[in-house]
Amino acid sequence: MQKDYKNGNLFSYNPYVRFPSDWAISKTYYPLLKKEFPKIVLSADVFWLVTRSDLFWIWQNLESFLLHFDYIWPMVYPSHYWKWTLWFEIADNHPYEIIKNALSFTNKRIDELNISIKNAKINNQKLKIKNAFFTEKDLENVDIIPKNKIRPWIQWFSCTRCKWATPYNGIKFKKQIQAINDSGLDSRWVWNSASNYYLDWYDKVSK
Repeated sequence: MQKDYKNGNLFSYNPYVRFPSDWAISKTYYPLLKKEFPKIVLSADVFWLVTRSDLFWIWQNLESFLLHFDYIWPMVYPSHYWKWTLWFEIADNHPYEIIKNALSFTNKRIDELNISIKNAKINNQKLKIKNAFFTEKDLENVDIIPKNKIRPWIQWFSCTRCKWATPYNGIKFKKQIQAINDSGLDSRWVWNSASNYYLDWYDKVSK
């Protein structure tokens, strides 16, 4: 938990919560589901696939996350994409194109969500998500959803299971950042499971 030194209020709590995706999901119990957490910044990691598709069976839907969380962190690691994604045999070797494509989907969906919010307000209706469900979110205080709610995870590791993938280096790392910047975003999270990071991968180009 972090402290807001301006007014002394606690405002940020960053737990890692992993929702189940296997076995008897319907029997899962969420004791804090109805609790209110004022002045708390909430964020959510989502699978890379959520940028372009919906995973309703584990309740990962980008639009509903954008309405209820302050920030969304899609895990768009190029190493996680399938063979022949965007017609690339080895997706991991094309970090710029993979991430740029993923973020183009998020930008498009945010634009469409904002149009839906506007229309729901004009017609005094509930907001329907993907023609699948109505959100209970009170739209009175919801304005335009900013695209900078998206803060993608990018990789700082070489994919050892990706056959023919080239090792990650500063050049491939910066390609990811370039894709983020070219998508109109300026924030990201970087992942390396061993916490091995190299300062020489950062320079003026990557800021």
